[in-house]
Amino acid sequence: SVKDVFDSGWLETNVIRFAQEKKTHKILSVLPAGRRKIFITDPRSARERETDDESTSDSVLELEIPLPTLLLLGSGQNYYLWATLDKTVNQKSKISHAPFPNLDSSGGICFGRNTAPECRLDTIESVWRLILDSPFNNHQTANRCRTHETDARKLLFELNGKKTFPKNALIKTEHTVAELWQRAR
Repeated sequence: SVKDVFDSGWLETNVIRFAQEKKTHKILSVLPAGRRKIFITDPRSARERETDDESTSDSVLELEIPLPTLLLLGSGQNYYLWATLDKTVNQKSKISHAPFPNLDSSGGICFGRNTAPECRLDTIESVWRLILDSPFNNHQTANRCRTHETDARKLLFELNGKKTFPKNALIKTEHTVAELWQRAR
């Protein structure tokens, strides 16, 4: 019933929307565009790495790369990651696929062996840390960016040390932030 729903409307901070229905919180949080430290499993073959040691196939690389504005939508223990080219995010902002592996076609995040906390205002920052501090691996690497269709990690690897994110790399959608909010359960 309507009495069970609290919705803050659109806010101007990193959490731009919050709703509560019964005991489930739904939060939309923004990470502004900028250079960030991330981790990926090495996307290069042993030959490309100039080593014959296949045991390094799961080696983790620390990168500092430019990223577009990222959108994190959480509801219960389900989280979705998207991107936008807009510097200031509002409900009309167009969304793009986030240029990372480990995301399904709906933007749903696969946390692997990690357990994501229940979505709450006091846990959303820890979810951002979990995303950025855990290595992106070789799962669901295809169709995450336009420039490296088979493995998004190769784009991330090439961006190491660069200043700006290539806007043409994002796979744009016709959907808006408001539609993203409505679709999430």
